[in-house]
Amino acid sequence: MGIRTPKALILIEGADCMGPKQKEKQFVLFNVAGYGYGIDIQNVLEITVMLPITRVPETPDFIQGVLNLRSDIVPVIDMRKRLGFDTVQFTEVSRIIVLFYNNIKAGIIVDSVQEVIEISEDNIDSSFDINESEYGEFILGIGKLDDRVVALIDIERLMNVGMGVSTI
Repeated sequence: MGIRTPKALILIEGADCMGPKQKEKQFVLFNVAGYGYGIDIQNVLEITVMLPITRVPETPDFIQGVLNLRSDIVPVIDMRKRLGFDTVQFTEVSRIIVLFYNNIKAGIIVDSVQEVIEISEDNIDSSFDINESEYGEFILGIGKLDDRVVALIDIERLMNVGMGVSTI
């Protein structure tokens, strides 16, 4: 007569053999100059249509200005300029993604917003160095989806360098 293993124990042992579950992260996908980018949804407050933006003198050229968002004054970055692309007229699909990071609220103007997707951490490649250009410093890594890749924005670098805020 052999030793019998309870069914619950078999299930636990079986699950253990499958390895750790992959952690999924959600990203808002958007387009700038025909390229796909993603930003961690945890830092996205809202996505809005283009709103009136007031230019502020003596700011970097990639700062489009500020907008009044429900009594909050929010600086707005033109992502085309920030990533080194030519500027174009805004269209009916242009959007402002309002971000919040490290107690800083800012908007980024993008050509369009596509969708919210999940990427497992195993499918995010940050091993290669793309920081050789001044624009590569804003890329955290590359997210691999079925048949496409998406450059993932480093929110910390964008907000700190993009807004002229230094971390101590």
